[in-house]
Amino acid sequence: KKKKKKNYPRRFYLSRRRLKVGGIEDTNLRGFICTNLEKDKKEGGLRWKVNLDSITSNLDVIAGFDVPIGEPYEGDTYFISGGNSKYVRVRDVGRIRELFPRMMISTVKGVGHWVHAESPTETLNLIMKYLN
Repeated sequence: KKKKKKNYPRRFYLSRRRLKVGGIEDTNLRGFICTNLEKDKKEGGLRWKVNLDSITSNLDVIAGFDVPIGEPYEGDTYFISGGNSKYVRVRDVGRIRELFPRMMISTVKGVGHWVHAESPTETLNLIMKYLN
């Protein structure tokens, strides 16, 4: 089925152009970044939905991964890949399994790397099924 075109405010499209001028060439990445913008009702213009201060102050925890590079991680791991993504390919699954022996992988057809942005309902359904 054909996706319904979203009707974004003019500011959204201006933000996308500014991101391109700012050096972010990838159209999908610019679109994903813009999903984190919303209209600021108090100040006008746009503001970030995410709490940038919290992300910045907790970046070491967010980015922390205490398994030495090249060593397997023995915990449960769930990968959700977009069928059109260039990042997780069939030929990579063997190496991923070596590094994450208790992994499970699901592929969402018809979407790229930003699965959660392109197909949020299916992504949430997969996560809920995995957690249950």
